[in-house]
Amino acid sequence: MSTFIGSYVSDIRDCLIAGVLSGQHAVVLGAPGWGKTAIARAMAARVAGDGRWCLVRLDPSTPPEAVRGAYDPAALLQGRLERVVGGTPYDPRARLVILDEIFRANEVVFDVLLDVLDRLDLSPDTAPVAWATANFVAQGERVEALRDRIALWLWLQPESLDPRAVVGAHLAAGDDGLSVPGEIPGWETVLEVRATRPGEKALRAVGELLSQLTQEAQAQGRRVNPRRLAQWARLVYRVGVYTTGEADFAALPDEAARVLRWAWPAPTPEEAASWAQIALSIVDAVGAAIEAAMAQALAKFREVAAIGDPGARTAKVAELGQVLAGTQATLRQVGGDDPRVPEAIRTLTEWFAAAVSGKEPRDG
Repeated sequence: MSTFIGSYVSDIRDCLIAGVLSGQHAVVLGAPGWGKTAIARAMAARVAGDGRWCLVRLDPSTPPEAVRGAYDPAALLQGRLERVVGGTPYDPRARLVILDEIFRANEVVFDVLLDVLDRLDLSPDTAPVAWATANFVAQGERVEALRDRIALWLWLQPESLDPRAVVGAHLAAGDDGLSVPGEIPGWETVLEVRATRPGEKALRAVGELLSQLTQEAQAQGRRVNPRRLAQWARLVYRVGVYTTGEADFAALPDEAARVLRWAWPAPTPEEAASWAQIALSIVDAVGAAIEAAMAQALAKFREVAAIGDPGARTAKVAELGQVLAGTQATLRQVGGDDPRVPEAIRTLTEWFAAAVSGKEPRDG
């Protein structure tokens, strides 16, 4: 089966998996056309099982009944108030809820969604998890209302696409559409992970990491409350269990710690990038330094690649060479023997060659 194409797909996959494993809600944000909802739908059946998830499309005309269910006419005739909740977030069979364009909902529906995202009638480990999508973040009270109800806020960063690969994948897709690459847990695995409890080693590892992150966040002007800390703890511990296969571990695996780069309610891509640097400086200082150096080089390479006149572009080759050499030296200095450094240097060399020839360097 054909799969979605692009490095951003794995970020969406990892973010949504972290959310469902930990029992926390997630929202994926970015420009239209990148398949945010399609990727969530492709994953939902594999995680929750057929018939155990629902999709609610939201816009200003969406009625509240689309979310909480309409009253049953037959029951009304018998003097009873009963809602038909099948296919809604209140369906007792629902394990996952996809909220498509969450910030486009009208005020009445938005108030209902606040209850969906904070069910007081169910245990946190059995309440449906929401995977939301949005092209933008609404301003004002809505953001404040959602800040602590949604644990993961993933902003998609623009990237270059391989047109041939994308076209080939879509044309080759069968009736079931495109699949999401990589390992995706089923519901039994999700329940097993949620049922685990940490030992002393895991408690120490999670506590030390989150203490450092809290201190750094507060130093950067971001107030951390107990609810946010509880979300972080469930996220890193349960992703750690899923990654290691153990309930107790002395050190958090990188895959678990790096989830924290999405664990702040960022209303803009710039705020998301700022938070990611804070989180990565704690959980992966070398990785953060490598990403920062690579981002600066990529911006310069893309600037030169966009020059249409070959002569003017050629005149920039020496300048690009200095950027290449300087970034390579920085990577070796901050990364030392880290195995990611040689791969980053190979990528830099490819970007340099692409920019010189007038082709946009591809990130991922």
